[in-house]
Amino acid sequence: MEINPSKNEVSCNEAITWTHRWQKENYQRNSAGELIHARAFLIPVDDLLNCLLEMEVLVSEGENIYKLEKSNIREKIRAYMATDRPEETQPSAQTEKLLVVGTNPKIIDDKIVYKDIFDCGGCSCDDKVKTKVLAEQANSDVYDFTKPCPSDCDFSSELNS
Repeated sequence: MEINPSKNEVSCNEAITWTHRWQKENYQRNSAGELIHARAFLIPVDDLLNCLLEMEVLVSEGENIYKLEKSNIREKIRAYMATDRPEETQPSAQTEKLLVVGTNPKIIDDKIVYKDIFDCGGCSCDDKVKTKVLAEQANSDVYDFTKPCPSDCDFSSELNS
């Protein structure tokens, strides 16, 4: 199946301008001299594939054989910035996370709203044990793309200023 080029494609010049702007505006360092914010994330393909499988954009047809489900090709995923560190620990790029979830389109008030495929039974973030148990039982996943730059960087990339 042929896939149409994305309308969201960005030119090289725009990509360079946007990434340099973000990096310039988010260059702060902690007292140890480490960048506080990640510049990029290295995304494992298997996590992305699992997200697409959960959304039924890809359909497994056996071991390492997948079919692209044409009816779902325009679906979307959502990425959340997150931090995994105790409150008393200094912020650093190595503690930043990029969490990705699949979404399902729903019509709400005559608008398409992409709802996260994330169901842990209405649990509260304050109840970590309940959250963990329910999330493990739930029929949804959140994918943790935890290879931040720095240290997993392409220092020769024009996008990495």
